[in-house]
Amino acid sequence: LRAGRKALRDKQFNQALWYMNMKNRYSWSEKTETSTRIAEDMSADELDEAIKRAVKKIKTLKLD
Repeated sequence: LRAGRKALRDKQFNQALWYMNMKNRYSWSEKTETSTRIAEDMSADELDEAIKRAVKKIKTLKLD
């Protein structure tokens, strides 16, 4: 890790190679976005109400 930090300003340093080395050696991985929430089917009126509630909530947060 220290070698990687020291070499960041070196033009000959291969960042991709260093990253792959760290990934393989220490089981690093990219952050993956996952969601277990199942989307619900909503009518246009329900969506409109949900948007209005969200906007109202955002406005109250801005005032605080």
